[in-house]
Amino acid sequence: MSDQTTLGMALPGLKIDTIAVTSNLKGCEGVTEAFTIEIEGKVYAFITPETVDTQTIEKSVASSLDENIVRPAGYYAIAQMPLTPKGQIDEGELAARLKGYEKSTDDLLPPPKVHFQDNDSKLSSSASSVCSKGSPNNTSWQDQYLESQLPEKQLARPLRNLRYISMIIYRRIFAVIFIANLIPFCWLLYKGTNCTTLATAVSCNLLPSTLIRNDNVVNALFWLASWVPRSSPLWIRKNAAKVYHLGGIHSGCAVSATFWFGFLVVQASFDAFRPSLVDPTRKMISIPTLGVIYAIMLLLTIILTFAHPSVRRKIHNQFEQTHRFSGWTVLLLFWVLTFLIIVDFTGPAMSVTMVTMHTPGFWILIVITLSIASPWLHLRKVDVVPERLSDHAVRLHFDYRNNPVPGSFVRLSDRPLMEWHAFATIAVPDRSGFSVVVSRAGDWTSKYITNPPTRMWIRGIPTRGVMNVAHCFNSVVVVGTGSGIGPCLPVLLAAAKSGIKVRVLWSTPKPQETFGSEIVNGVISADPNAIIWDTRVKGKPDMVKLVWGLVQESQAEAVVIISNPALTKKVVYGMESRGVAAYGAIWDS
Repeated sequence: MSDQTTLGMALPGLKIDTIAVTSNLKGCEGVTEAFTIEIEGKVYAFITPETVDTQTIEKSVASSLDENIVRPAGYYAIAQMPLTPKGQIDEGELAARLKGYEKSTDDLLPPPKVHFQDNDSKLSSSASSVCSKGSPNNTSWQDQYLESQLPEKQLARPLRNLRYISMIIYRRIFAVIFIANLIPFCWLLYKGTNCTTLATAVSCNLLPSTLIRNDNVVNALFWLASWVPRSSPLWIRKNAAKVYHLGGIHSGCAVSATFWFGFLVVQASFDAFRPSLVDPTRKMISIPTLGVIYAIMLLLTIILTFAHPSVRRKIHNQFEQTHRFSGWTVLLLFWVLTFLIIVDFTGPAMSVTMVTMHTPGFWILIVITLSIASPWLHLRKVDVVPERLSDHAVRLHFDYRNNPVPGSFVRLSDRPLMEWHAFATIAVPDRSGFSVVVSRAGDWTSKYITNPPTRMWIRGIPTRGVMNVAHCFNSVVVVGTGSGIGPCLPVLLAAAKSGIKVRVLWSTPKPQETFGSEIVNGVISADPNAIIWDTRVKGKPDMVKLVWGLVQESQAEAVVIISNPALTKKVVYGMESRGVAAYGAIWDS
């Protein structure tokens, strides 16, 4: 090893990676906290407690750290890390102390135990290491999996594509619901029916389609899934963790309701020319009723068209607005239609009130209306404390409520009637409030990174999402790319308290510069051997191979990934097709 490397200076071919050094230090025996800073091309390591043997730590780092990374020029054992008012490690204070130690001044804290590397010392490759032997910070570990061949997928291509791509749980739920509706649909089409029966069938499908999107219902289902004991057989927990595919109920029932309504349109069109069974002086279906039916059918067709995945991906904002405003209009027209049909089928000697009380669709509409209205009853404009992390990201701090459940998200907007954006909540244990990380991904996010807001609209309550399923497992590999680490972080911070063993793979450009030391330190505190892959330095890795390596190294029960659609699908398919449970967003709404 060269003198320059020993002294913590970068030579050509070597790089300064304070994150990797910090992670390595935290994996060493006796170290409770560590932080590394770089000043004028030299790296300095601060560790706690002050009783730690810095010479042993130095030997451990030298033998286990990637040989292409610059070693610290000095190791400083201190009583505790200085913190900023926001709870982050104060790099400026550490730099000031470093200068004070070098000048041996008396006005600072007592000098810590300091060990400077000896230029003439030749560290043996067999030096005993107190760091984790399987540390993924060892480049050879990463290369082993990046250069190796993945094991063969378990099923033949047609079967595995059918199971893991074409017929994921979401689509299976959709298929079951649609077939369950198709059987009575065909029977009534053959036997004959009336408009009231068809209207009830439509309402019975719209009810679960609406309820399954209610924040409280979603939270309740995730809560039930998390209550499956982690001592249960893995196959039970693997299936319970698929709870986030519940969107299949929403789309399956919504499409079925539209088909039933199409049947109603045809039936009503014929009934508009038939005499009423309760009053021969008028038609079975009045012209106003028929007009409302046609209007609803038009709106349902528009909603389904914009909700198709290929259309939704291209014009998401238009999809969201169409879904909201057309949906509200359909709900209003359904109320009108319900009373019009009741009037059409009520004879002169019958009480409209009594017929209404005995109409199932009336009571179903009440529940649907309350379900749709409930999130808007929680609409509020709240104060925001922005923390600009970089030109790429901003962190927004909220204190209107305390510590949402790890793995939950909130919806934010500056125009509550036009667009909403979901962001994962970051709740720090034993600290009030929560925060979200907004990274640059379009015009809306760019606007708030450039000019961070001080007030924003929030709708509904924090709602559990896919990261929450990590609580179903005893050990899990958490994968994030870019700002995807935001949804992961609260689960990581709560993992130790929940008795969950986590391993972390975070791939992102310039993690320290982009997201700040608090987030990076949070990742490392959850997993001292976390792989934080700087894509600006190392390029984009083969994520499937790295994830597979982490699963094998940690013997994890499952993988949870937060990333873009393409990479999420690639990793989930790559794991599931090889027998590893994997979970990631499916962008079903």
